[in-house]
Amino acid sequence: KIKESQLKDIVRLTGFNISRETLVVIHGWQNNRESPVNDYIKNAALRKHNINVIVADWSPIAKRNYVTAQRSVVRVGNYIGDFLIRLDNELDHRLNRITIVGHSLGAHISGKVFKLLYIRYMLPLSLLFLKCI
Repeated sequence: KIKESQLKDIVRLTGFNISRETLVVIHGWQNNRESPVNDYIKNAALRKHNINVIVADWSPIAKRNYVTAQRSVVRVGNYIGDFLIRLDNELDHRLNRITIVGHSLGAHISGKVFKLLYIRYMLPLSLLFLKCI
């Protein structure tokens, strides 16, 4: 587990490899970073690819009632998107090396992350869309 304030130490603290592709997993409503769906996605990806995996934990909001969690999708998506932009700006881990996968309400958050990155960087729509699926 790494906090946003520790971004510059991500390599030392986690073994994050800047030269590898990165998979971002966003869990769904009523889940957290330890939910089985995250391990299922992570393990399936790691069996075939030598990549970094980041599980975005938004459980303090996800554990609330559905309406409250759903109303936070844009805010959570912007937060995760800003984190990924910082990876690009501060560690030179390019945005086009990131794949985003979301489960349940996390899939909606993935879409908001995509929209933020597309609007701010005008990244090729087809590239990001395919990577978000």
